[in-house]
Amino acid sequence: MLQKMTPNEVYIERLSYERTSGYWKVGGRSFFNKIDCLQYATQIKNRNITYHLFDAAYSTLDWTKEPTHSLDELYKLRAQQIRDKYNYVMLAFSGGADSLAVLDTFIENNIHIDEVVSYYPIKAIEKLLPTFNENDRSAENNIFEYVKAAKPKLEWLAKHRPNIKITIIDPTEFVQDLILSDTPEKLVKYGQTFTVLNAGEIQLSRMLKSYSEKYNNACCIYGIDKPTLRYDPIKNRIGVCMGDFAHNKCKFVIDGYRPIIEPFYSTPDMPEIAHAQGKAVSKLLLPMLNEKHRIPAVQALLEPTPYGPYKIDEHTDIIKKILYKNWNPEIWQCSVKPVNHFKLEYDSWFHDTNLIDNRIKDFFRGQHKNWVYNVDDHFIRKDANGIPIGFRPYASRIYWC
Repeated sequence: MLQKMTPNEVYIERLSYERTSGYWKVGGRSFFNKIDCLQYATQIKNRNITYHLFDAAYSTLDWTKEPTHSLDELYKLRAQQIRDKYNYVMLAFSGGADSLAVLDTFIENNIHIDEVVSYYPIKAIEKLLPTFNENDRSAENNIFEYVKAAKPKLEWLAKHRPNIKITIIDPTEFVQDLILSDTPEKLVKYGQTFTVLNAGEIQLSRMLKSYSEKYNNACCIYGIDKPTLRYDPIKNRIGVCMGDFAHNKCKFVIDGYRPIIEPFYSTPDMPEIAHAQGKAVSKLLLPMLNEKHRIPAVQALLEPTPYGPYKIDEHTDIIKKILYKNWNPEIWQCSVKPVNHFKLEYDSWFHDTNLIDNRIKDFFRGQHKNWVYNVDDHFIRKDANGIPIGFRPYASRIYWC
């Protein structure tokens, strides 16, 4: 596939492999920073933006055929692939289904992982824990997934796998220092969510830089991500595409060092994983989506889109159980993902409590105004009241299973 591209397209595609991230194209130019792309599109008055993630690798597969390996076999192969590639392997662990399945894959197959790291605002969690209502599973309570999901697994790990280093990053105070520093814009420079959690990723980038110097070859695995799923009711088929939201983790360059991030699932090194995930979902859900035998619980997974195929909510327990054999729906998780990427629900501890001085909040919001400056309103998502809540999402081509 690469040889069919122009030299510039080959270069950009290979660069995306090195950075393990997708890129956006508009007006004949490619961008690894979404904000830069949106501002350029605004400048040239061109709204025809496309998103690309490992196109050459995914295009080599025949998505209609059955995979030759099971998901568990592919997960094991992927874990070993990463272990063989790096001298030091770290996993970013949130306690959610994706990173939990990665951790379990290494443990169950006796593939050594050097370190597991979690970043949560621990000091904020401790102060707010007395008011936590575990019956409230809204996105605003995401930080309590540390207490209910991540911490119990880390305690188990410390007891049963003491050779694995465990690190907890607490950005509660660091984010305040960063916002008030001379260059606070670096807090949001690489992502597309306006979030204080990026402070934790900056701290993680610094760790990776030190490990790279010490071990010469170090990486951090992210459980990125379940495939973005589409359903075509006319042809009764399910397809896989790659959304542009997830692949912006830990892109903070520290003193010239670009962190080496390994997405576990969506990777050009093993595109067969996304293929097998799509086929597994198709095999189970398609009979339930047939109009004559449609099951209400499955029908509820479908979200209308403006361009034809339905979007399938891939974050539900039904999908998690298909993709990850060990997923336990009893593990406490927020029931919805954040939708306000300009004032991320995860950051309610920062914005909506008295834990943070108002001048820091105001300075942070001022940075947001600069962040979205010179972006066409067409590229901004808004809520029912017309309040901006994020950038317009994009996805790669659909691969129909």
